[in-house]
Amino acid sequence: QNRALLSRLDDFGAAKGQSITNSGFTLSNALSQSDEVAAQRVRDAYAAYRQSTGRNIDVPLTGLAQDYARVLRDFGKEQIPGGVRNNLNSLGLLGGKQMKVTTIDDAERLIKVINNNYDPSKQSKGTLNALDELRRSLNNAINEAGANLPGQAGAAAREARKIAQERFQTIDSIPALKDAVRGKEPDKWVTKHILQGNVNEIDKMQKYLQANNPEALAQVQNDIIKHIKNRVTKNVSDENAEFSQAGLKEFVT
Repeated sequence: QNRALLSRLDDFGAAKGQSITNSGFTLSNALSQSDEVAAQRVRDAYAAYRQSTGRNIDVPLTGLAQDYARVLRDFGKEQIPGGVRNNLNSLGLLGGKQMKVTTIDDAERLIKVINNNYDPSKQSKGTLNALDELRRSLNNAINEAGANLPGQAGAAAREARKIAQERFQTIDSIPALKDAVRGKEPDKWVTKHILQGNVNEIDKMQKYLQANNPEALAQVQNDIIKHIKNRVTKNVSDENAEFSQAGLKEFVT
């Protein structure tokens, strides 16, 4: 019976599983790659607008300018990495006059600059919160781009905005995806986002991966079964392992 129970866990996926630390990197990479596909759909939608109208959609920066001034006031200049400040200052946000037109591509590049300067392992909570605020403001600016354009151009712009909004809403609804976009270290992701995660958020993440990367989802599921097996056998080798009902009960509860 003991061998049968352990064999059953292997059949469920434990035999193909990896450690939950490595599984975090599998999850992170899968979510990042899936979001990059979504981000490309946004870029393609705005490119289609550009091709049909012969011009770019300008990103309104009034809200970003206000948010940038507020973040500087509330968090302090020293909390914002120099590379981020340099890029935002080059737009003339603090001078009351926008110095150059910003396109969707420009705004996406600024978000990448923020992500490249985002390091939860080394930065203070103030810096991370400040960067989160600026990233959110840029997302809002992208969502507002082309909102008031008339006619066919307006329809094309609204379609592009809809695709962008759907992407941002998806990111906000799945904490692990949000962490992937922010570049957070994934070594403890399985514990944080699955073993100790919210059931509804886990369900959304599972459906997202099923639609975008079912292979990665299957691997993560195998990894969880392996983790369960390790818990119920107390990491003892298969030759000497004993299935512990108490260990399984402790894990489940």
